[in-house]
Amino acid sequence: MIEVSFEIFPPASEAGRQKLIPSVTKLQQLKPKFVSVTYGAQGSTRERSLCLVNKLCSKTEIEPAAHITCAGVTSLEVDEVVTKFIASGVKRFVAIRGDTNDGEIFQPHPNGYQNSVEFVKSLAKKGILQIAVGAYPEPHPQSYSLSKDIDVLKAKVDAGATELITQFTFNLDSLFRLRDSLAKAGIETPLIPGIMPSTNFFAVSKMAKACAISVPDWLSKAFVGLEEEPETRKYLASIIAFDQAKKLILEGFSSLHFYTMNQMDLPIAVCRRLGIGGDLE
Repeated sequence: MIEVSFEIFPPASEAGRQKLIPSVTKLQQLKPKFVSVTYGAQGSTRERSLCLVNKLCSKTEIEPAAHITCAGVTSLEVDEVVTKFIASGVKRFVAIRGDTNDGEIFQPHPNGYQNSVEFVKSLAKKGILQIAVGAYPEPHPQSYSLSKDIDVLKAKVDAGATELITQFTFNLDSLFRLRDSLAKAGIETPLIPGIMPSTNFFAVSKMAKACAISVPDWLSKAFVGLEEEPETRKYLASIIAFDQAKKLILEGFSSLHFYTMNQMDLPIAVCRRLGIGGDLE
């Protein structure tokens, strides 16, 4: 059986948040493992994230995962937010070091967690049993090498990480290389590929560039001239995401994580086509 999970972000307005919940509720048909709520750079969406997690807990049957970062703030501030999430009923966290708001190279807060390993270790000490961390098929812009990335992932696992969720990628060979490197290093923690189905290819390309994610020429060319064709873009995006998911399943991956960009219809369509959800399983 294929497990799926999803990432959403808290809209800026209350009206947007109220509109999002009914949309997220549609994901229940897919029986997701969890839905994670993003936190924003340096906790920039902290209160909105807490509010959205509370709504997921009270108005849906979906298990929420609190995405949380530790960059730019004290460890005390982070711990206070973690305590609030736990009080809301959160049992699962996605622990990310995070980046600075200005895009500069990460510098730990003098009174904060010095890196993601310290952060994960702190969560584990609080008794949190489900801790997902980030993994990068194409090395992080501040990474030295794939081997260094593997060392960091091993340290996160040793600190208490239970799942490795990858950044989205269009280069599946890099993801397979990461999987094989983890196996060679003796790391058996589940690796969950991240998939980004989106009709806004311009925004995805911009995001990919910021994260040093390669965009194949064939993919860029596929969206050329479709700026005023939203339905065609949606159809194309669903085909691309389905093909990617199918290849991952054939390669033996049993869990997939969808970055929804709050567009639920696309990942739902992909999952239904894969036979995930309802009476299709």
